[in-house]
Amino acid sequence: MNKQNYLPTIDPSSIIWDEQNYNENRLQYKSILLSLAKLMDEMENFAFLLSKELQEEMICNFPASLCEREEGDLWAIIYQLYDFFSKIGSNSFNYVKNDNGELESVPNQVKDHFNKRTCSEIQSLLNFYHIDDTKTKVYFSFEKLWNDSNELITKLENDKKHRCIIIDRNNDFQEFIDSFIPIFEHKEKHDISIYGNREAWKNKKAGDEFISQLSCLSDNGSQA
Repeated sequence: MNKQNYLPTIDPSSIIWDEQNYNENRLQYKSILLSLAKLMDEMENFAFLLSKELQEEMICNFPASLCEREEGDLWAIIYQLYDFFSKIGSNSFNYVKNDNGELESVPNQVKDHFNKRTCSEIQSLLNFYHIDDTKTKVYFSFEKLWNDSNELITKLENDKKHRCIIIDRNNDFQEFIDSFIPIFEHKEKHDISIYGNREAWKNKKAGDEFISQLSCLSDNGSQA
């Protein structure tokens, strides 16, 4: 598959946290930290569906806004987040803003702890998800923040279902990443048995015939 055919989106609530909920459930957020770090490592070359304004909201709210005061795992992920945004910034895909307040999402993506500007940006993002049929969009979230499904549903006059990958659930995220890795298939004309490999060539007796796994190599290992 081609990365250019996909527009990934990170669940904003995986980056903008409810501070009270975090303080009461720090252990659960450990999973988000680890999986978010994995996403940023694996997907820094993708063009994300992310407006400049929503990116600013992610940086200016908790916990990223506390970068100077945090230590340990949280500080490390905040630092990585800044680095990640600097890498994907020029590749971000912007969309026409339309914060239609009547549009709903399941699970609800407009959280109670979001400020007014964040809510407006997320409504615009969801609106783009709902009205655009030209892009292959993939939403990324986490077990703690989602329901039992693998879908984001947007509701207006009709319902639309969108693919969602829960990064820390099963092996879905790794399978998505692996789908972009080219697979080398041995050509049928090549002998892939152990008798034709390099080790067999090194250990063969003088005078014995040797046929390489690679049909383009002669008995002495030179190119035919």
